[in-house]
Amino acid sequence: MSALPEDPTNGEPKGETYSLTLKGGGLNFDRKVDEATALQIIAAVMGGGALPRVLSGGQGGARAADVSHSAPQRGSVGGLSARGYIEEHGAKRNVDKILALAAYVVDSRGHDTITPDDVKREFRNAAEPVPGNYARDFRWAVQNDWLAPEDDLPGEFYVTAKGRAALEAKFSGDVKKTTGVSKTTRRKRTTRKKTDEA
Repeated sequence: MSALPEDPTNGEPKGETYSLTLKGGGLNFDRKVDEATALQIIAAVMGGGALPRVLSGGQGGARAADVSHSAPQRGSVGGLSARGYIEEHGAKRNVDKILALAAYVVDSRGHDTITPDDVKREFRNAAEPVPGNYARDFRWAVQNDWLAPEDDLPGEFYVTAKGRAALEAKFSGDVKKTTGVSKTTRRKRTTRKKTDEA
């Protein structure tokens, strides 16, 4: 039997490494792991769900890509239905509900990306009316940098780190203030509509 070739890295992972330390109950474990392994460990420790990973992205800024080590059960996230997910995160405006349901699809099905149609279907599952101008409201979520197009998959979007932060904040007053349609914009639209009708 031939000898195994020498490992020049001495078993250390290649690329960026993370230090993993686990202490307690007579155990003292310290080891370097690669990014994928570190994220899987964190996801397992956080309850087995998908964990957002912040990466430096293109024009969409930081990206929250999901690390799925085991797909959560279809139809619920932490025991929440699509409807429960909307209520849990305090989503009231159409754009808030679009983000909440996009994150629900990602989290409940272990997908990294969603399509506008995926989210639209979840409105029905959540017993919510589909917004009258759904395409406009979906674009609003993209303009807020809550959802961003996936470069490698045309027509698919991912939930950004900013989107996750808005969910965590339960669409607080500050979030609504910075992502609302200004009164000036509304006035311009109304004036333009009246001019067009005249």
